[in-house]
Amino acid sequence: MSKILQSLTIIPKHLYVERSADRQINDVIQQMGRPAYILVARQMGKTNLLLHMKRTRESVGDIVFYFDLSSRASTYRLQLRDIIDQILESGVVGLGGLTEAIKRDRATGEYEPNKEYDRHLRLVLRAIPDRKIIIILDEVDSLTTIDYSDAFFAQIRSMYFSRINFPEYERLTYALAGVAEPTDLIRDKSISPFNIGEKIYLDDFSINEVKTLILRSELNIQDDILNYIYGWCGGNPRITWDLLSSVEDFMRDSIVLTKGRVDEAVERLYLERFDRAPIDHIRVLAESDPLIRNAIIAIRWGKADTLDERTKSRLYLAGVTSANSSGGVVIKNKILDVALSDSWLQQLPVTATAILEAASQEYVAKRFGATVRLIDEYLNSQQTETLPPEARAQLGISLVHEGENARAIEHL
Repeated sequence: MSKILQSLTIIPKHLYVERSADRQINDVIQQMGRPAYILVARQMGKTNLLLHMKRTRESVGDIVFYFDLSSRASTYRLQLRDIIDQILESGVVGLGGLTEAIKRDRATGEYEPNKEYDRHLRLVLRAIPDRKIIIILDEVDSLTTIDYSDAFFAQIRSMYFSRINFPEYERLTYALAGVAEPTDLIRDKSISPFNIGEKIYLDDFSINEVKTLILRSELNIQDDILNYIYGWCGGNPRITWDLLSSVEDFMRDSIVLTKGRVDEAVERLYLERFDRAPIDHIRVLAESDPLIRNAIIAIRWGKADTLDERTKSRLYLAGVTSANSSGGVVIKNKILDVALSDSWLQQLPVTATAILEAASQEYVAKRFGATVRLIDEYLNSQQTETLPPEARAQLGISLVHEGENARAIEHL
């Protein structure tokens, strides 16, 4: 008998377990009123959520296109054309006659990139007048460091307001997903922010959802062992899948499943070398980002109530905490708690250079409040008022954006 819980990139339909986010995204897509924006940490099943939505919507007759923006084009025009080209090449009945017309349009060079995309999308919609189109944009955060990102997201935003002139846009909607707040997508403050999306958090499995996965996997696990497994993984989708896969191996080898066997699997998978997703990625973030590291320390010392909303968002997007925790901000599962232990955090070198590098990253991303906090942390840790010229300029400009003009003048 073949193994059921294999290492898979795309979870097959019969093993996929829906969560609250699945129902939310389906409702938003059904209404077509505004784009869905899935805000999620790494290794939480984001791409499988999107692909499951694609399967679900196609089963009712909608047309759904999936684009991974981590494979981005070099220019704004090429990125928009790539979306149009993949739609034309999809084989959807009714679009075959558009290819030559669009090629002729492009050859004239008459239209700016956004106008060309707008025109050609409307041609697509008019060619299939009885169908809804959903464009999925995955890994949207990969565009935030590209020079055309503001124009790209502003173009998407404008289409929802263009419905007043072009009713065909009422049959088009977007679903975006990534590890970035919607407010971070458009960095130029003179452009309207990307504030029209319906934000959806993708959180961990509940205990009942894990039971559903076990049932579909045809595993016979007693409730006390199931609860013990859940106590280790907290419902993290990737960890749950991999841990249950190890449990399946025990059962296939006729090994009696005990709590000790579960501990053995956890140790082997996650706590010997800390090199397995998502633990490896989260530890790298804690090592490289003083803001995340200090926030984890604050949680451990019972100071979570001192964290601002931006920091809480960073912790969620790093995969350290859950989106909604009625019991306060806590480390989201026992495996991660061990991997981010006090002893490990305390031995990490917190260098002045690392703090300034983190501040520079925040500045480039136009997160000016975080830039100010990190440079202030540097000044306090070094007990000095002296800054490298670049950091001083970044601090001054950030203070202007934060409305602290008097202090900004001191540094500029």
